[in-house]
Amino acid sequence: MERMVVHFAGEGSGVADLSWGQREILGAMERQRTWMPLPVRQPLPAGTTLEDVGEWLRYLMNRHQVLRTKLRYSAGGAPCQVVHASGDIAVDVVEAGDEDPVEAARRMIDRYVEHDFDFARDW
Repeated sequence: MERMVVHFAGEGSGVADLSWGQREILGAMERQRTWMPLPVRQPLPAGTTLEDVGEWLRYLMNRHQVLRTKLRYSAGGAPCQVVHASGDIAVDVVEAGDEDPVEAARRMIDRYVEHDFDFARDW
């Protein structure tokens, strides 16, 4: 497995309280121990390069503020959202080799299903 780092920079940044919907989703994710946005996998056209994948991810991060959002917890434990104008995100790259690419993707996703994400640190 390799790790590729992608730099992004988008419009808009700031700090605000979570909306009621964000609080509900975060609570459900914590109670159920499931990270609902996962899994995401997509077949790529033949000839797709790592640079293409990096550009696609950069576009998404630049475009969508929600993807550039981390949580900040107060001393009392209540979270607020922090939208960052820029940053770096790491992408794990797995070469399927002779393995079925769908199985390789499923294996990677399974690795993250039980992962304890740090919403104050992890994108």
